[in-house]
Amino acid sequence: MFLVNSPLSQFQQVGDEQVLDEKEILNILLPALILKFGLFDHKLDQIHTTVNTLVQRKTRREKKSQTQKLRDNISFQEFQNLISFSQELYKPNLKTRVRLAQFRLGITFLFFTGCRLNEIRGFTQDEYFDALKLQRVEFSEYKTGKRRVCAIPEIGVQAFRDRRDDFEFLFKGHGFAYLGASLNNKLEPMHARSWIRLINSILKEYTIRNNPSLNLKSHSFRISFVTRISQFKGIYEASMMVAISTTQRYARYRLGTREMADIQQGALIDQINGNSALQTAEDILSEYDGIL
Repeated sequence: MFLVNSPLSQFQQVGDEQVLDEKEILNILLPALILKFGLFDHKLDQIHTTVNTLVQRKTRREKKSQTQKLRDNISFQEFQNLISFSQELYKPNLKTRVRLAQFRLGITFLFFTGCRLNEIRGFTQDEYFDALKLQRVEFSEYKTGKRRVCAIPEIGVQAFRDRRDDFEFLFKGHGFAYLGASLNNKLEPMHARSWIRLINSILKEYTIRNNPSLNLKSHSFRISFVTRISQFKGIYEASMMVAISTTQRYARYRLGTREMADIQQGALIDQINGNSALQTAEDILSEYDGIL
């Protein structure tokens, strides 16, 4: 317990807890530090500067951690528009061509499999051809490290075939070992944040030019995948396909690869034909906020 005349006794009491504010602590403790250690003015200025910097960093972190608006849904038509938009951005310089090829391949994986972006950063050329042959892809989950299989519907297989030139450009033409590699280091995937920034930067260009009110990020594809499957079949099947751990833990029935492909195909055809229920991503995913 602190003495009544102790500097720390001046903290505001709320119930049984003390409300501590960095600047208040500084103002209260500095006089005591001067008496105790004989700090000089220039040292006090350094302490003021350090504490102010820490307060600013804390404020920035708090702003970043605030709940953002749920990402907007991406329909099949929107996906096709994004592919066309990336082709319009073509420039002859190598850096731009690599960036756009990675973007097109990346969003094709995201749209048709519901994976997380960082699960395909280390995707190889052999895995691409296996995906075409077997009509399924195997991911190492970014959050858990576990392996999971995702089926690819017929429409998705054709979309992957359409991207063959992009794959050969990266892997055969320029010796990339991984989809998420870079011109500076072709033998290792780039940092996770750089990979996310690459995809999101082009999505941002797209929204600025076409619809600034849209909130499209790489995670929009995963949300759209769950929304699409939920509208066609149900939230249980959707959560199984994207491997939500809480659903898998209590699952009594697991979907087979062929069944997953059929559900995805049906959901896409429904969306293309305009038969999907008028239900928003917010309605469907509210209970999965923070899990996807």
